Amino acid sequence: MQELNAESAEGAESFATAAVIEIAGDGSVLYLSNLGHCAPLLVHQGRSRSLDPADPTLPLGLGDLGRIRVPVEQYPLPPGATLALFTNGVLEARDRHGVFYDPVPHLSRPLPSDPAAILDTLLADLARHTGGRLDDDAALLAVTHQRDACDGAAAQSVDRTSQGG
Repeated sequence: MQELNAESAEGAESFATAAVIEIAGDGSVLYLSNLGHCAPLLVHQGRSRSLDPADPTLPLGLGDLGRIRVPVEQYPLPPGATLALFTNGVLEARDRHGVFYDPVPHLSRPLPSDPAAILDTLLADLARHTGGRLDDDAALLAVTHQRDACDGAAAQSVDRTSQGG
């Protein structure tokens, strides 16, 4: 991003948000660096919570305006928990009254610990909220910490995309 900004003849600045995630080998810990991206949601046992950064960081390409080191936050990822990530097209979706979509209440109820079910629930609620019309592209990804038959850790992920109008 810095190279693009340096090469820009028009003086326009380019930037992109990002969430960089690492899951420990045993699946029990999530490491997250958030660079101005929508906060991921941790869905577990009928509750959904936003993993908002404790110390917000600027998006990629705007690093010259702030610190260079990006904090890495750590969260427990218990078996059966699903991490749901999405682009701003989801959060900026509005209903016919102009109210923004909030995924937290829709994912704060008993749901299967299956990434496809989480995303299907989120997309169905988003379509209901917007009347089926998105004004921006939306991409979604979900990763679930599952235990396999041998009691080893396993992760299952699913992604979905939707084109806005």
